[in-house]
Amino acid sequence: MTKTTVVSLFALSLIALTGIGYATFTSTATIYGNANAGNLVLAMSNFNNGVSTPSGYGSCDWQSYVAGPPAYVTLTVSNMAPGDSCSAWLTINNVGSLPMTSESSTFAAGSGYWCTSGGYTTNCFYVTDSLSTPLESYFGQSGSQASTVAPGNTFSPYYVTVYYASGSTTQNAAATFTITFTGSVGS
Repeated sequence: MTKTTVVSLFALSLIALTGIGYATFTSTATIYGNANAGNLVLAMSNFNNGVSTPSGYGSCDWQSYVAGPPAYVTLTVSNMAPGDSCSAWLTINNVGSLPMTSESSTFAAGSGYWCTSGGYTTNCFYVTDSLSTPLESYFGQSGSQASTVAPGNTFSPYYVTVYYASGSTTQNAAATFTITFTGSVGS
């Protein structure tokens, strides 16, 4: 390297360090954000009890309601004669901030006498509901329906029907069950 080259490089470095001959303007903009998800909250109201048909001896009554969330209620069906069915209904309320765009129901048999095969067998209970594709406990079929329930609106009526099979001979038969009603929004 020649002496001139070294001096030139030294002079350029000195100019660069002092800012002579080089200038820039800068400016920034900052974005702050907040993101919040909505909620889908279901509650129940308008509990309508039923009387068994055709005998008229039995009843189905809503009891022990808890507002939640999660909301739950107990349906007690009693004094059923063979061949009876008993329907009770309630209203599902969307008290959240998002619309409910689909509904589903699932059945879980507890203890006791449950019809488990397609068609009616004797000495057993089975359950259905009122969704467009109804829950059918004896087929193991969940219920489903696609409808929109806006915040502040209701899904009504939601029927639950319990049957005691025709030809049953078991007196004082008993069974427990759980129906889970689920509202959904999103993908």
